[in-house]
Amino acid sequence: MEKDWVIIYSTHSEPDAAIKKQHLENNGIEVIYMNKQDSFYKPIGEIELYVPRIKVIKAKQLISI
Repeated sequence: MEKDWVIIYSTHSEPDAAIKKQHLENNGIEVIYMNKQDSFYKPIGEIELYVPRIKVIKAKQLISI
């Protein structure tokens, strides 16, 4: 990753991750959505959301609402 990206959220729920990603993007924050779940058995692995380090505080505030 070319910028200094930080993980701010991880979950097993695809809908939850997608909603949080969309909310961050709607508020002008770039997001990397990384799905590390097993393709056959979803409970193994997580979905992670990454944002640029300079946006971490704002991003965490937005997803905690």
